[in-house]
Amino acid sequence: FLESVVPWLNCVVSGAGIGLLSPTMEPHLLPIMSVQTIGFVFAACCGCYTLAAPLVGCFDDATSGRFALFCMALGNVITGVGYGLTAPVPLHWGGKEWSLGPAFVWPAACLIGAGLAFGLVPIYKQILQYAKHEDQEQRDVASSALLTVSMSTGAFLGPVLGGMLSEALGTRKTYIVAAVAFEVMAVVLLCFGLAPGFREPVAPLAAAPVNGAPVNGAAGDDLEGSTRSARTVPLLPQQQQ
Repeated sequence: FLESVVPWLNCVVSGAGIGLLSPTMEPHLLPIMSVQTIGFVFAACCGCYTLAAPLVGCFDDATSGRFALFCMALGNVITGVGYGLTAPVPLHWGGKEWSLGPAFVWPAACLIGAGLAFGLVPIYKQILQYAKHEDQEQRDVASSALLTVSMSTGAFLGPVLGGMLSEALGTRKTYIVAAVAFEVMAVVLLCFGLAPGFREPVAPLAAAPVNGAPVNGAAGDDLEGSTRSARTVPLLPQQQQ
């Protein structure tokens, strides 16, 4: 049960992180940037996601999803750092006062985009391998539906919570809350990734038997093992006839 809940929860949190930017980013950056520049900040965030997503997908395919939870944990750490950079507490260091400015905003946007790619791309394969349907097409459809519902849930919660927290706490504290939430999610993913039950990939389900004989061999057995098993099993009286 937890194997499928953890990727789903991470998908909801990441979706909420995306939705949080919509109602909060522009009023948060408007005192230091023009509306046009804020649009370019959004574009930088999306561009970094676009560049990082294929790389994350290739890595996940090359490792057969063995490091998916660690990859998602890393994505949450990066995203949390990005949100933290957009809400820095004014600091006095080196004789200067460090506060929110373009030097923080542009790296933060890039980190948020890249971190979301690390956190979202491996989710579909994680959900797919725990699907219990007998038919591959049904597993694909169910996994896609769950992924879409999870993203939609997060996309709904993000603007709602972002607006409510901004009214209650202010935008700066809202981004701090988001940063902490992503870091907590990273710790949860890391703990589950270190658990022995989550390290081994789930074997595919065996195909449905036809007239009592396995199709394409049982799950986890190679063709030679299936042939050897068929030779050692005695024939039933009806089969001998």
